Amino acid sequence: MLRRLAIGSMSLTQPGPEICIMVVEQGFEARAGLNRGLLAGGVLVGIGSLLGFTGIVLIGSTLLSMTRTRLSQMQPPPKELARLRLRQAKAAVSTARDAWRTESPTGT
Repeated sequence: MLRRLAIGSMSLTQPGPEICIMVVEQGFEARAGLNRGLLAGGVLVGIGSLLGFTGIVLIGSTLLSMTRTRLSQMQPPPKELARLRLRQAKAAVSTARDAWRTESPTGT
C-alpha cells in the first residue's frame, strides 16, 4: 500500500527514514513549545501570587501596628473607659429604681 506524504513543497510516494524522523522531531518541538509556555505561565502566576500574599501580610501587620499604637495613646484606655461607663449605667439604674419606689402616687 502506497501513501502520499506532502511536506512543504515536496511530495513523496514512499518516505524515507529521514523524512519520518523530521516529522516526529517537528511534532516534539511543537509539544515542547506548548509545555514551555505553560511552564512560563505557571511561574508567572506563582510569582504574582507570592507578591500578592506578601502585600497582604505587610498591610495586615501595618494595620495591626497602627491599631495598637492608637489604642495605647487613648486617654483613658478603652478597657478603663468601658468599666467607667458600666459603673455610671449601674448608678443611673439604681437611682431611677429608688426614685420610682419612693415616689408617692398622685391623684388618689
